[in-house]
Amino acid sequence: MSLTIDLSKLRNRVGTKETINLVTKEIPFLEDITLFKPLSLELQVLNLGFIYDLKGTLSTELKTTCSRCLKDMTFELTATFEEKLINATDLFKVEEIDQKQIEEEYRVFNKDDKVDITEIVVEHFFNALPFKFLCSAHCQGICSKCGKNLNYEKCNCIIAEIDPRLAILANLKQD
Repeated sequence: MSLTIDLSKLRNRVGTKETINLVTKEIPFLEDITLFKPLSLELQVLNLGFIYDLKGTLSTELKTTCSRCLKDMTFELTATFEEKLINATDLFKVEEIDQKQIEEEYRVFNKDDKVDITEIVVEHFFNALPFKFLCSAHCQGICSKCGKNLNYEKCNCIIAEIDPRLAILANLKQD
């Protein structure tokens, strides 16, 4: 997968803004998640001189499983991001920015005006993913004893296992 934008229309036109829409059907490094709908990108690029301000919104729908009850589910993912881009040939022209600041705040692209934004999109895509996917905020999950989905049926299991290392504390409660 390669997502490339062409900035040649903006080159030498300070203050010019361009809107770019891209769609892709794949994201690298996805394992347990499938794109249910293609990843849609809406980008706005503004020429600020030798620096380009890239603002974007990515959105898609994912097919995955709930982390608690293992039910198949879809998840709408939307994220916004902002990056500052600078052409490698323009680095010497920008005197007010030091090397450390460039490394921390800017994405440097190669000499031509075509910028591969795949790394930027992948980074923001994965940062927008939740730690756990839940089918609902109130998902009760699966009983660890009998395996019933507690969202649909109750179980009569008694889950009172005490960690052997903490068993001594149970005696304190009784005294």
